[in-house]
Amino acid sequence: MAYFVYSFVLPTLFIILAASQDWFRDLQPWVDFDYAQSALFDEVPTAQQWAHLGVPGVIWLVIPLTVGPGFVMSAEVE
Repeated sequence: MAYFVYSFVLPTLFIILAASQDWFRDLQPWVDFDYAQSALFDEVPTAQQWAHLGVPGVIWLVIPLTVGPGFVMSAEVE
């Protein structure tokens, strides 16, 4: 379920927000992993584009992969 939300729902919401809200256009590279990845395919990324890729990577990949196993390991099997 989390994969489908991450792959289909979040990118769609981010595109809609960026198209309709001015405040989100500047924020989109810092939270949208798909948008940040597009710089890798277009040209040689700058330092700021690498930062745009790293921040959403930490938010959407590293944090869930470190916190999630802790919840699974501490859950009691009934």
